[in-house]
Amino acid sequence: MSILQDLDGVPDRQAVEMLRYHAGWNFALNRQLGDAVFHATSLVNFRQRLLEHEPSALGFATILEALVEAGLVSRQSRQRLDSTQMFARVARMNRLDCVRESLRLALQELDGVVGVAARPGFWVGLWERYVESQADYRASAETTGRKLGEAGADAWQLLEWVREPERGAWAPGAQVQLLARVFGEQCDVSGGK
Repeated sequence: MSILQDLDGVPDRQAVEMLRYHAGWNFALNRQLGDAVFHATSLVNFRQRLLEHEPSALGFATILEALVEAGLVSRQSRQRLDSTQMFARVARMNRLDCVRESLRLALQELDGVVGVAARPGFWVGLWERYVESQADYRASAETTGRKLGEAGADAWQLLEWVREPERGAWAPGAQVQLLARVFGEQCDVSGGK
């Protein structure tokens, strides 16, 4: 599943959704549409165990040998083939996905209590970026880092707005509190930025 996840460039939560609705993924994994799925955190835990105990090389070697036997990859290929880059990309996208998902949840929670007239000018931009669209997880490390910085700045802007005295009633919301926690774990404020 991690290989399919990397090929399609989707985060853990969306990968589990692919198991629910994508016939190609189910066929590749020898599953039937409608089979029970697992929680997305299982993928994080799986990757962590692979990194700790390093059995990823065994799984990758098995897949590579099958590709060679099928004639899809040359045995004398000079191309470097290993799983390190794949696991690094999947792990890197989770940090961005964590901040984006927290923003999405906070915006949806606030959407139910903040009237249209009371919304700040930046509301529409945040809504379009975090509720109505997704990040491109095939992006380079530089782009992903920039997107993480932008998401952090957007989270800070939303949290500062909610913390103003006239909006104090909205700050204790569960999703706003989650956003504050994720922001504290994933972002640093330095020099007002």
